[in-house]
Amino acid sequence: MSGSRSGTGQGSTCNGGGSGLGRRRAEDPQIPDVYQEMLRDSGVPAIATRQRKRRKLGGLDEESFIDTAWPSAAGSSNQAKTSLITPAVNQLQMNQSPEKVERPTFIPPETVNDCDSEDDDDGDEDIDWEDVDLGVSTEVNFSLDRKPSEPETLELVLNDLKEQKKAFSERRKITAVDRKIRLEAHKLHLLCLIAHVYRRNKWCNNQAVQENLRGKSLFDAEIIANLDPKPHLHQLERNTRFLKGLGEAVKIWRKKFQITCPGLSQPYWYRLETLKRIMPKEGDPPVTKADFIEASKTLKGSRDLGAQIFCSLLRSVGVTTRLICSLQPLPFSFASKGPPPSLSSMATRDEEYGSTPTPTPSSGSHTPVSTSPAPPKSLSRIRRPGFRSRVSSSSWVPMSPLSGQAPIAESSYPIYWVEAWNVATQKWISVDSLVTGTVGMYSKIEPPQSDPENSMTYVVAFETDGHLKDVTRRYAKQYNAKTRKFRVGSTKGGEQWWNKVISIYHRGWELDRDQVEDSELASRELVEGIPTNIQDFRDHPLFALKRHLRRNQVIHPERNVGTVSTGAGKKQTTETVYRRQDVKIVRSPMQWYRLGREIKAGEQPLKHVDARKKRNRGRGYRDWDHDDCGSGEAEGDGEEDAGETGMYAEFQTELYIPPPVVGGMVPKNSFGNIDVYVESMVPKGGVHIPLKEAAKAAKILGIDYADAVTSFEHRPPAPPTPTLAGVVIATEYKDALLVVIDAIVAEQEEQQAEKKRIEALKLWRKFLVWMRVVRRLEEEYGEVKESEGGQGDNNGE
Repeated sequence: MSGSRSGTGQGSTCNGGGSGLGRRRAEDPQIPDVYQEMLRDSGVPAIATRQRKRRKLGGLDEESFIDTAWPSAAGSSNQAKTSLITPAVNQLQMNQSPEKVERPTFIPPETVNDCDSEDDDDGDEDIDWEDVDLGVSTEVNFSLDRKPSEPETLELVLNDLKEQKKAFSERRKITAVDRKIRLEAHKLHLLCLIAHVYRRNKWCNNQAVQENLRGKSLFDAEIIANLDPKPHLHQLERNTRFLKGLGEAVKIWRKKFQITCPGLSQPYWYRLETLKRIMPKEGDPPVTKADFIEASKTLKGSRDLGAQIFCSLLRSVGVTTRLICSLQPLPFSFASKGPPPSLSSMATRDEEYGSTPTPTPSSGSHTPVSTSPAPPKSLSRIRRPGFRSRVSSSSWVPMSPLSGQAPIAESSYPIYWVEAWNVATQKWISVDSLVTGTVGMYSKIEPPQSDPENSMTYVVAFETDGHLKDVTRRYAKQYNAKTRKFRVGSTKGGEQWWNKVISIYHRGWELDRDQVEDSELASRELVEGIPTNIQDFRDHPLFALKRHLRRNQVIHPERNVGTVSTGAGKKQTTETVYRRQDVKIVRSPMQWYRLGREIKAGEQPLKHVDARKKRNRGRGYRDWDHDDCGSGEAEGDGEEDAGETGMYAEFQTELYIPPPVVGGMVPKNSFGNIDVYVESMVPKGGVHIPLKEAAKAAKILGIDYADAVTSFEHRPPAPPTPTLAGVVIATEYKDALLVVIDAIVAEQEEQQAEKKRIEALKLWRKFLVWMRVVRRLEEEYGEVKESEGGQGDNNGE
């Protein structure tokens, strides 16, 4: 600026042996107090720094900015090196009109640590910190004279907390009906997928398909000989030749078959409004039997179709082969992993980060091509520890086997593959011919839990005759810890339903290899080991932790089978792992009584729980909460008054034997009835007649009886009410009582028939009266058509 005069700022020296005051900025008396106050309010640090290379400031002159670098302690000089104000600031001290003064922009400089300072005892000399913009405005405008500005309107928009809470409460909650719908949809989808794989497996036996594959002469005589080794050879040599033949067959198939479209993938639940916004992914198109035969000629299609045709190829050369499929049903859980990102969103990220497209492989190549966005270029050479570049965590990659074709986004793990029976070792050998290209490597086929396109929950195998086998345990490394939670077997009655489905596709008899395979799968489940994740212990079939026990569960005896560590550092703790078979179900004495059992004499409770008070009835009301309601024996047990309830296991109980019926008199409780929750609670010498008319018949006969309480009906928040079902009488009165009941039922039926007859006569009388009225009207006024009458009514209105 013209007419500006320069001023100098004085800074204090850095004394390394001082009492810490050497870090404080010495205020220059030449600077007005108002500017010194502004410098302090702007948060300019005054820490001893080490001079480093300054970065460029967009072509602006560095002398026009305030330099707040503190004197360096390097070397023997402790003299101040920098000025505190710029010529632009000094210009404001001249006697000029405020209108002609330009307001400079105050920008705080970069600050770095002085690692060479003698008084630096922080211990962070070797740590470099990244410059992070905290979003605070660094522009400070000031002048000597500031005129009062015109009043402006300030609008404050405050969110209503009540409306926010109301909107949150209106969000639809997951109900039992929603869970039931998802579970039924999951089962239905499973049935459809199994029927689909069964049909494809049947097509693999088609003679036309196998003739087309044999006509192409894909395998030479040596490969065919290796796939069917001679029986007289040694077992080791037969095994080696068989595996070698499978490996050569995979190499040939990967070169010959061309992937032109995507295959099966994991489906997801979408809301209706979401489906309107997204573009559905194109999957494997429907294939007819004619298309399947044509694909055996052209050797083109999805990788699922390629695995199915490869199965037919092995069967055509005499190898015992079965088709394997990892079923991808809709999940029934609401806590499932999200859908994969679309190709359009990947393209958007590529444009954002400036990544270049990856070259597509040549025809016949099946190497996965990664389309993960390139990490952004580092803006500075110094990075704060813990910052990482953006990388894609998805395990699905696009595949483009044909040049010039758009990438096919698929999982890097197969959905379909085959298993070949190795006669030498009496084992099934997994063969993935297109995706991983592996032979006998089960661990390479299971996808990770984070894979959005592939979820291994059900792995089924179809043999040549259509026999179905569940082989999930062979491929799932953590079947009990993770995979089992996503199967229908983890739900109530789900295991029986799944076994019934498998029995539909059972051949009806077992072969020797089936028994060998069953023992192999069972051993793989037992050697799975203790989980390493705390959440995997929840509902684990083999292991348990005390933290996951329910209110009515206890571990007895406490046999330690391992330990697991939680937390880190000082908060690290070790928990004991117990066997699931040692987890016992415990109940209160009243609950055992309702099951027809009573506590043995001298037994001590294994667990004490807090008694739930009656005022807590309402939402979450269960039969568990009311152990002391509904019978005379529970009125004086004192469990609720004591504040705690003793819980007992089944081995601490014995069968309850009620008092017998003596002289035709039935024993009763204080309420005048008898508890018959199970059949064993019927007293000796008595019989339970569960008929509604039994009490009336007993009164007619004049015999002693007691109303039978069979259960309790719970209707929160009302207390539970007993349910009466028939009576208990002496055995000698049973026949007489049944005869009287039959007479009562016959009389009731006769009364019902008489009531119906009277109702019918009333209807006939009403009908005849109506006919007489119509006849009299016709005689007096003539026949009136219905249309004319309707028109007259309308006109009359």
